[in-house]
Amino acid sequence: MRPEDNTCVECLDNVQCGESTASWCDDNTCAPCQTNDDCAHLAGTTVCNVDAGQCVQCTPADEGVCGGTSCNPATNTCTTTELGTVDDCQPCQADSECIGNTEAEPLRRCVPMEFKGEVREQAYCLKRQATGCERPYGVLITTSSVSGAPEEAYCGIGQQNVTCEAVTDMLRARSCPGGMDTECGCPRDEDGNCTTQGEGGLCRTVGAFANRCTYQCGTDDQCPDATTCANQDPDFCQ
Repeated sequence: MRPEDNTCVECLDNVQCGESTASWCDDNTCAPCQTNDDCAHLAGTTVCNVDAGQCVQCTPADEGVCGGTSCNPATNTCTTTELGTVDDCQPCQADSECIGNTEAEPLRRCVPMEFKGEVREQAYCLKRQATGCERPYGVLITTSSVSGAPEEAYCGIGQQNVTCEAVTDMLRARSCPGGMDTECGCPRDEDGNCTTQGEGGLCRTVGAFANRCTYQCGTDDQCPDATTCANQDPDFCQ
């Protein structure tokens, strides 16, 4: 009831607007939020996603509410990943998770990747070409970041044949006891065991070691330091 004219209305203030998509009392009608103040009365969703007009847990611009972890821009929820802790070709959900992202000239961002032409569900931290590429990330990938940074070139891998997991397996000298390619390039649990069948890796003799994880390459720059792109069929790092 609006006191001045005894008229029934939807709201007199924001507190009476309890929906995340209609939290702002605008001219006695609950409407989408415009600022964080419009969400302050909603526990757990005190940040306004202005583009959507919805109160959410966090946004990349208001990540401080997550207390040192990142805000997943796809869901506008806080993750359990500490800021600035994710290295090259490691899984990520937001730019801020990548090592060096908080610097004035960010070193890395979280970018979408592909495998054999198909977009992967998981994104990965990659170094920006503008800050200098290093082996084994010698293939440029041009894309925008998952947190909305404009399109630019990143230091990546040969996505047509290789996955980040395969590169990581070689860098960590993973073995493939069964001699199967699918033992390489797989997501792994805390004990290092494959949780699903691997993709993008090869099981080969690398140097003096049989049954080691490696991956297909085109040039030496796509291989880790102190290794070369061997002339095989297919060529692989060894």
